[in-house]
Amino acid sequence: MSLSDRLSDRLSGRPALERDASTAAELLDRIAASEAVGDLPVAVVQQLVGGVLRVYANACRSAGAEIPPTGRDAAATDAVVLACALVRAQDLSPFDFALWFSHTAPRRDAAGPEPEPRRC
Repeated sequence: MSLSDRLSDRLSGRPALERDASTAAELLDRIAASEAVGDLPVAVVQQLVGGVLRVYANACRSAGAEIPPTGRDAAATDAVVLACALVRAQDLSPFDFALWFSHTAPRRDAAGPEPEPRRC
């Protein structure tokens, strides 16, 4: 059973949760696109990022595997800006980050098919 099938199975009994999550994602997209996003208080931005972190971490734990956190529409610069800020916020060094990165990333075999996600 694929990762998306497992997630769908877990959410199938919770249509309100899926609807709420979809609404939240749409709201976040609107906030991000707003010219006034820079005027948000730091505490509000921290609350938003913290919520997204907990949703992602809990979804990975529930699925038992690392879930791709974004689609192809996410800008690499945006991803790196957030990743660096998260590393600094947790007082991790680039070395610490490299260790975690190597232990949590799926292994890729150039000759074989796409690998299964690694277990969390």
